[in-house]
Amino acid sequence: MALSDLDFLGRTVGLVGLFFICCSILHQKPKHALEELFGVYHGGLRRLRGSVFRKNQLVLGFLCAAVAVILEQFGHVLGDGSAGRVAAASPSAQVLTWLATVVGLCGVLNYLCRVFSKRHFKRVVRETVAEHRWPFDRNMALTAEIGELLGVPQDPDDTVERYVAKLKRHLALPPDEAKPRFPTRGTKLEVSFK
Repeated sequence: MALSDLDFLGRTVGLVGLFFICCSILHQKPKHALEELFGVYHGGLRRLRGSVFRKNQLVLGFLCAAVAVILEQFGHVLGDGSAGRVAAASPSAQVLTWLATVVGLCGVLNYLCRVFSKRHFKRVVRETVAEHRWPFDRNMALTAEIGELLGVPQDPDDTVERYVAKLKRHLALPPDEAKPRFPTRGTKLEVSFK
């Protein structure tokens, strides 16, 4: 690959990385901030879901920036000395190619980041709920949100107990709450560095 093509690719990937880093810095949508300010939003998984997505965006942005730095650093070694396709194109074709590449990369990587974040978030919720034996019957709004996230259908004729039992079966939890949710004096304290 030509040096000009590697420079073009490195700068493009670097700009995409900066885009994802900037997007990850945004803390909250203005609509969600107003809902919390006016007391309309009463908790749930939205903030945690956004946190997982922003973390993955930050990692993706850093990886893109690292690839850009590597291409910039080693472009002279990797380049073959030819003029390259980018240098041979007209300036308007270079701009259009650059814009299409940036938009295409941002779109594809954003979609992949969303898919990965959704799977990661589902796994985190599933593991945490199962590990700590979440008391589903105490907060039905959050229970319904967790059930919807995990794909447990909620029938109109479901009672609270029936839906909680359905969710516990889906998570393969025992029906009774044998394990205390919070440690007591007689409970051995376990530390996990996962």
